[in-house]
Amino acid sequence: MFHGLGWCGFGPYGFFGYGMFGYFIGVVFITLLFIFVVYIIYKSVHKVTSKENKTKNTQKEILKILNEKLAKGEINEKEYLRKKEIIMKD
Repeated sequence: MFHGLGWCGFGPYGFFGYGMFGYFIGVVFITLLFIFVVYIIYKSVHKVTSKENKTKNTQKEILKILNEKLAKGEINEKEYLRKKEIIMKD
């Protein structure tokens, strides 16, 4: 019934020809492969979201400095609004 490539596709005697132990190795291998793929996806998503958060934090810090300069009178309101618009575009 399961001639040729065998039930798992790795030969008629289990994974690498080791019988039931070979099937166990196959399950472990597939599980580790699945965990690795999930880890790669997680790291990719985490990397993108951390960059977005870093950008938002940087914008907040820059706006705080800009607000302080306006409060100290180092820049006027027109200049403040222009710079704030530039910062918010990024």
